[in-house]
Amino acid sequence: MSVLRALAILLISLATESAQITWSTKPPMPTARSWLGLCRIDSLIFALGGENSAGVQGVVQVYNIVQESWSGISAIPDARSGFGCAVVDGKIYVIGGWDGSSSLSSVWEFDPVNNTWTAKSPMPTPRDGLIAIALSGKIFAIGGWSGSSVTNANEVYDPATDTWIARTPMPTPRAALTGQAVDGKIYAIGGTPDGFEGLRTVEEYDPINDRWRAKASMPTGRFGLGSARIGSEIYAIGGFKGPGSIFSAVEVYDVAGDQWRSDNPMPTGRWALGVVDDEPNRSLYAIGGQTSYHSGWVGTNEEGSLPPNVATSSKESGIKIHPNPFRHKVWIEGVEGFTIYDLSGRLIRAVDGESWDGRDRQGREVSEGIYFIAIHRAEGDLVRKVIKSKGGGE
Repeated sequence: MSVLRALAILLISLATESAQITWSTKPPMPTARSWLGLCRIDSLIFALGGENSAGVQGVVQVYNIVQESWSGISAIPDARSGFGCAVVDGKIYVIGGWDGSSSLSSVWEFDPVNNTWTAKSPMPTPRDGLIAIALSGKIFAIGGWSGSSVTNANEVYDPATDTWIARTPMPTPRAALTGQAVDGKIYAIGGTPDGFEGLRTVEEYDPINDRWRAKASMPTGRFGLGSARIGSEIYAIGGFKGPGSIFSAVEVYDVAGDQWRSDNPMPTGRWALGVVDDEPNRSLYAIGGQTSYHSGWVGTNEEGSLPPNVATSSKESGIKIHPNPFRHKVWIEGVEGFTIYDLSGRLIRAVDGESWDGRDRQGREVSEGIYFIAIHRAEGDLVRKVIKSKGGGE
């Protein structure tokens, strides 16, 4: 395949990638519920707690992605909904939540190998409707309702020492938000300041510098939504914005480009659902939630699948591209030379070796954006996409 033909195929792919998620229905969760927590460990999705017409729940049910089947394990010692859920070193942490009458500060650690729960140091600020984001071996508990008021609290739990510290609060107090970590930073998305208004707000937290900054707003303001990260994109799914406004919308945030696009909506509109990624297989799962404001609890389990990312995949012939996105230098291991083009197909530079320093033929640093690397092989050129970004590695 010629370089120009390969570039043309990739450009067509980029032009049509605005609607690429494909949805399918999977076996439903046995216990219908909303405000649950979802955590994935390898091929197992843990659906924890939540609430339904019977009240708050402690039930834990496990979905096996490979076998497409559900099973039950030990329940959370004290039932709760609206808590934060995160995985560190193969263990699940359930943080805060709502017990049916008040916001909680308690923290439980679940060991799936031994099927045991252990109480841990409580979170300083009791709250529910928060997000819990695992990053660099720690868990960041952000936002939520503390009693009847929303909070912007940002408290960090270290499982290794079983201790908490407070960090710079989130600029916008809100609850029922969603969030993900991408390239060492945390993105807090949507939520509500009052239980009625759905926010479009997106704020990025840099834990190294303990600093927040505003990012491009989500197109549809909503709360009670879920999200999953696939690569450097965040999929914001479902949610609520007042009675009669329950969404099936899927909007995708491109972290490197700081921009949003729409994708195919999930089949069943709902809010207060759980969403989790199966990134190794480029898919995500939307499970549970409510299809109406005060009722409509469901166990619906829908998988959203993405096509292979041919523009960034580098598994062929032992080729490894990293970091991607990159800041100053990207390595293309397993090659002896390659050529760089911009989005228009214009030649930027030919390189002998395994790395590119982000400069053109004249030695000038190129601007942030998408570039194509053509790797020359006897059987034809292999073209791959790289992204130059201030938020990238190296």
